[in-house]
Amino acid sequence: MLFRSMPMSELGWLDIPGSRATVTLTGNPDAQWEGYVDRSVGVIDSIGRLARAVVRVENPFDSDESRAAELSIGAFVSLRIQGKELSDVVPIPRAALRSDSIVWIALPDSTLEIRRVNVARSNVEIGRASCRERV
Repeated sequence: MLFRSMPMSELGWLDIPGSRATVTLTGNPDAQWEGYVDRSVGVIDSIGRLARAVVRVENPFDSDESRAAELSIGAFVSLRIQGKELSDVVPIPRAALRSDSIVWIALPDSTLEIRRVNVARSNVEIGRASCRERV
């Protein structure tokens, strides 16, 4: 089992239980394991105000020909969790948003047009946002 801390708002984007997860051993991209989000711990960290999700990996200590390593306790890993998919959205860089729902559009005549957009999701950590209409 792995524990992943995340903002409370991120839990809503996961299927709990069920969201698929890929665990990769730091420094060895060939050492990967598939798992899934098993549950939320149900406790909010009092300092960082983060929730914790539990990712379960079946047979983490088994190594095979595709990965010559085992997922040892205490190993440093990266974790990618598949969240719920959004349909009919346009991805934009998070830095393009002003006041969380305004974008500036450069027009062919070298002027700027200010547009309000409906932001479906914004993630500062990965620097992306998804808008519900064409920008």
